[in-house]
Amino acid sequence: MTALWFLILTLAVYRITRLYIYDTITKSFRGWVTNKLIMGWKGNSPVGTGSRYGKVRAWASDLVACTWCLGLWVAFVVAGITALATNWGPNVWEWIIVSLALAASQSFVHMTEDLFDTFIDD
Repeated sequence: MTALWFLILTLAVYRITRLYIYDTITKSFRGWVTNKLIMGWKGNSPVGTGSRYGKVRAWASDLVACTWCLGLWVAFVVAGITALATNWGPNVWEWIIVSLALAASQSFVHMTEDLFDTFIDD
């Protein structure tokens, strides 16, 4: 994988993560996913009942509401799709390492955006 491809994939991971977490275009989908994770697929079992399933759903809901968490999952998917689409053919360890590096890089881009927002708002 070249540095240019890594940069392109980093920006793709960042954009997909930001699209889901922050953008208004996905607000209804985000609400639907969160509701399904919290209430369960049948809609009758809210988190907080004390069951271990309620705790698992709360944990899963947090994983798709956090920029860092979702960015990691998106990085794994993007690296996997890239490996399949380009005949990159990494072994499992390369795929894991590239995915973690993509997640870290998208986190850096996100922190840079937050830093610029802080300076612009002040």
